[in-house]
Amino acid sequence: MLNKAQFIQLLEQEVEDFIQTQAEKVISFEDDPMEYILNKYPSLDGTLSDLLTSSYRDYITGVYVMAPKPTTFKVLLHNGQQFYLIYARDSYIAKIAGKKYYLLNIGEEEYAIKSIAELLTMGTPPGAQGPDAEEENTTNAADETSEDEVPSEDEGGGEEELAETKEKDPIVKAKTPTLKFKILKESEEKKKSVLKFKILKEGLIIESAELKQQIIDLIKSGEYSEEQLSSIRNSIAGVEYKEDFFNYTQSKKMSNRAAQAIYNKALNSNNIQEVLDYIKSDKPNFTNLPKDGNINNIKAFQPLGDEFVSWLYQYTTGASEAAVGVGKMEEFLVFMLEDTDNPGTGDVGLKGGGDIEVKGDNAKIWGQKKGLLSTAGFNRGAKSIEENFGDLVDEVYVGQAGKDTAIASILLQNVARAIQGGADKNKALEATKDVLKDFYITSEGASKIDEYITSDSLSDTKKLNTDIFKAQLNLYAEVEGWEYLWIGNPKTGSYRIFTADQLDSAIDSGDIKISSSMGLNNIFRMKIG
Repeated sequence: MLNKAQFIQLLEQEVEDFIQTQAEKVISFEDDPMEYILNKYPSLDGTLSDLLTSSYRDYITGVYVMAPKPTTFKVLLHNGQQFYLIYARDSYIAKIAGKKYYLLNIGEEEYAIKSIAELLTMGTPPGAQGPDAEEENTTNAADETSEDEVPSEDEGGGEEELAETKEKDPIVKAKTPTLKFKILKESEEKKKSVLKFKILKEGLIIESAELKQQIIDLIKSGEYSEEQLSSIRNSIAGVEYKEDFFNYTQSKKMSNRAAQAIYNKALNSNNIQEVLDYIKSDKPNFTNLPKDGNINNIKAFQPLGDEFVSWLYQYTTGASEAAVGVGKMEEFLVFMLEDTDNPGTGDVGLKGGGDIEVKGDNAKIWGQKKGLLSTAGFNRGAKSIEENFGDLVDEVYVGQAGKDTAIASILLQNVARAIQGGADKNKALEATKDVLKDFYITSEGASKIDEYITSDSLSDTKKLNTDIFKAQLNLYAEVEGWEYLWIGNPKTGSYRIFTADQLDSAIDSGDIKISSSMGLNNIFRMKIG
């Protein structure tokens, strides 16, 4: 049990280090109102970066707090146009030209970016140098919309102050090692609130040693539970080591959005110190992980606590600065492992070279780059069956809507009709392969069909379905260029790892199973066996 005396001993050195790092001039609201507001509300800074790139300051002239609850910001553009950002529980709502966009929804974020771009084209050009390289709107609503995303609501969330200001350290400029600020203890009327400090610029110069003692005296004079003391200590440690944390996430090429979310979670969970200790430790390498297991059972992760580890395994940013979509488990692998980073394109990169494809249970198997027709083009399948089997059978079978749409079953029925009508089996095989090549639209796709679909594939529906699945999964690995496949369940923490050359044996052994077969209007899905 941590008592107050023990806590004070642990805290003293951290306070002293904290004071040294804060021996700089604090920018006040009077000095620079816009920078003060952006520093006070870090998620506002991140949201503006998402909407206008990190160069957004070239395009705005002011940010104003228009309403306290829900916290509503007015963003004034260089040409006199404006839009609003309304703080909600888990994201912002952008109000642009009278329309609202819920930014947690990938599709609505995309439209918000386009609407702001239209506002910027009005009036006088900004005269800005622009971003370092051309930027496109990489949000892809059609591919990445999540089941958990919800449409915009008129209501925002509560005040942002509690969520945003209690951990954020001030913007600082170099100054002599003396300070001009005092410490205020926040109102104790807030139910079960933890002691928070605000450092304000003031005319009186207080030496570092005196300020340190004032902090300790404030803590000594209050009555705090073990949980509250732990939270205070984590908050101070979080400020002291914040630079270390974000240097780490930058080295892993993580997006600002993901890094800030993980940092806030560590603070709110009261285990920021454990997280900071972890990122400085010798972390596991991806290549040394057990190939079949559960992340909750990995010893190196356990000091962070089940809640934090499970949260991070399920965390996803959706669209981000560096990737079209960042799915569940991807940020976990980047943050928690020594030899991984964010590759920018793809799921997870290995620092020594190579990529990891990350899939959840019941995930779709198709490439976003090339290789397989999208589901919108699957009606081509019925036409292809008619074209390729039309000369072999009197009446081509194209399935029944809502009843029989599985491609393997439909193909074998046409093969049987062709052979019964006197057609050569090899011609029926070629017709089958030609139909499948209409789904797999590249030369790589055609080669995989020739490799995996043989006369033995026509023996029964299960065999043909399995061989098509093998062809597609291997094609997926080839055109996407990944060496490892991670299949996991974000809710339970389970996972399995396969190399690209293990895919066929994993399918044969049942370690990778088909959860949904490819048909005329759907594609393969897979799961852990």
